[in-house]
Amino acid sequence: MTKIRGFLSSLSHRSIGAITVAVVMALVAVLFVPSGFALGKATYHAELPEAGGLTTGDEVRVAGVSVGKVSHLKVTRAIVLADFRIDKSVHLGSATTAEVKVATLLGNHFLSLTPAGTGTLPNHTIPLANVTVPFEVQNIFQPGATALEH
Repeated sequence: MTKIRGFLSSLSHRSIGAITVAVVMALVAVLFVPSGFALGKATYHAELPEAGGLTTGDEVRVAGVSVGKVSHLKVTRAIVLADFRIDKSVHLGSATTAEVKVATLLGNHFLSLTPAGTGTLPNHTIPLANVTVPFEVQNIFQPGATALEH
């Protein structure tokens, strides 16, 4: 304890202030690291004919194991482009498929990946031909409801 007091007394007020500011800034930087800053993650995309209930923040799974999250959805060229980040340890080959699945009875969804094929996924994108989305219960009941109205 005496050594610490001796060290602190040898520092000027400016030095103590500078050290304090540096420590506070380091703590703030650690606490507010953007969630988009994903170490050990790779970004991929899936072309969907429709969102199928998938939303930003939904899980991405391989063989039932969570490996990442959906980071962004946008409509482009009349398709939905789902961006997702997964662990870099997951290898997605050229024939990888994706499926939007229902996670719970409350309607939560997840993106299920089935890695397949050799090489790498071209442009880090799973093409529309390799993607399936669930049908919505509303789509089944809607034609029947219209028929009942008449």
